[in-house]
Amino acid sequence: TSRFNLENRPELVRLVKDGEDPNEVQHLTGLQWLKRWMNRNNQKDVVNDIEDAHWNAMTYTTMKKVSPVFAAAAPATSFNDDPKKAGMAMVTHVTNKLDRGTTVRPSDLKKDHFANVHKYFTAEAFDTKSGLAALNAQEQEKYKKYLTKHRASDEDTYVAWINAMLPAHLEISMLLRDLSDGTVLLRLLDMSKPGVVNWKKAREKVRHKFDKLNNCNMVMALSQQTPFNFRLVGMGGNDIVEGQQKLLSSLLWQLMRYNATKQISELSFGGKTVTDQDILQWANLTVVRFEDHKSKPLTNFKDRVLTTSIFFIELLAAIRPNDVDTSLIHYDVKPLVNDRVDDKFADQRVANARLALSYARKFGAELFVLPEHLMAVESKGILGMFAGIMTIGMKDQSYAGKGGGARRVPESALM
Repeated sequence: TSRFNLENRPELVRLVKDGEDPNEVQHLTGLQWLKRWMNRNNQKDVVNDIEDAHWNAMTYTTMKKVSPVFAAAAPATSFNDDPKKAGMAMVTHVTNKLDRGTTVRPSDLKKDHFANVHKYFTAEAFDTKSGLAALNAQEQEKYKKYLTKHRASDEDTYVAWINAMLPAHLEISMLLRDLSDGTVLLRLLDMSKPGVVNWKKAREKVRHKFDKLNNCNMVMALSQQTPFNFRLVGMGGNDIVEGQQKLLSSLLWQLMRYNATKQISELSFGGKTVTDQDILQWANLTVVRFEDHKSKPLTNFKDRVLTTSIFFIELLAAIRPNDVDTSLIHYDVKPLVNDRVDDKFADQRVANARLALSYARKFGAELFVLPEHLMAVESKGILGMFAGIMTIGMKDQSYAGKGGGARRVPESALM
C-alpha cells in the first residue's frame, strides 16, 4: 500500500478533512488512505478506524458505490448476506477489469486470519476503480497546501533515524503520535544499550493511557541513568504521552548523539564519554594531514565557515586521500554569515554539501543529514556529520593495525 500517497495519487487529497495539518497529511500511510476511501464511500467519518472483521464488508460496499458495473452484477445487498457469492463476485470483477488481475482467491476473503490479504485486495479494488477523477485546476489550487511537498524538518530527520534503527514492523510515520505510548522509545533505548530495558515491567501491548504512562515513565527513568545520563530538566513521562514536541526533541537528540558517538568511544576512547570538544579537536588535528588544505582550525561547531562544507570535504580527504577528488570542491564559496541575505553562491554551496555527504556515505557513515542542515550549521546535522567522519577515520586506523582495536587518539586531541 506504500504507493498510496499524494505524490503518486494527488486525487486522494479529496479525502482530507478541512483544517487538517498538511504535515500530518503528508505522512499518512497507504493503509490510512485506503481506510479514508472506504469510510467516505460508506458514509462514515474518513478518520474512523476499520476493524478487520468489517473490512471485506466495507470493501464490498465501496466497490458497489464506485463501480456501476460491479453494482449491477453484485449478488447480494451486503457482503455478509452471502460471503461466498459476494467474495466470488469481488474477485471476478477485479480479475476481469484490472490488467494484472489478482492472486487473491474468493476463499481467501472468508478467512478471518487473512487480514493482510484482505487489505491487499482492497488496494487492488482501488486500482480497478477508485471513483476519484483527476483533479481539475480549481481543485489543485484549493488543495495546494496539501499537494506542495513540505520542506524537510527535524521531525523528518528523527523519523528516518528511528526507522533505520528499528525492524520494519515497528516503522513509524508520525513522530508525536507513534512515540506517545513509549514502546518505540523503549526499543530504541534497548538497541542503544542491549539489556537495559526490563521488558517484564513494560507494557508492549498498550491498552489504555495508564499503559502508555507506565512505558514513558520507564523511558524517562532509563534515559537519566547510566549509560545514557541525558539531561531532561522539567520533563516527565506524561510529556511524551501528550506529545510535547520540544521536550521529546531534546530526548531524541540526546539519544541520536549517544548512538553517533558510541562507536567512536568504543574504538578510540576506551569507553570514555566523547564530548563535542573531543570531536572538534580531533577534526582540527586531522584536517591538516591533507597537504593542500585551505581550511583553518574551527573554533566551535557553530563556526560559519562550515556553511561552505569545504572543511568536511578536506577532512574526508585527509582520511581517504586517494578516494576524494578535491578538484570538485567549489573553493570560491564564501561563508554565509546571515541566512536571511541573498546567497550569491547558493548552487555551489549546495554542490559542496552534497559532495561531502556523498563521500561520507560512500565511506560507510550512517548519516541522517541533509545538505540544508550543513548549510544552515544546524547542530544535529553538524554533530552527526563530524561523528560520522570521525567514525570512518577511527575504523580505518583500527583496521590498519595502528595501535590495535581500541587505539587512543593522541593526548593533544583530548586536552
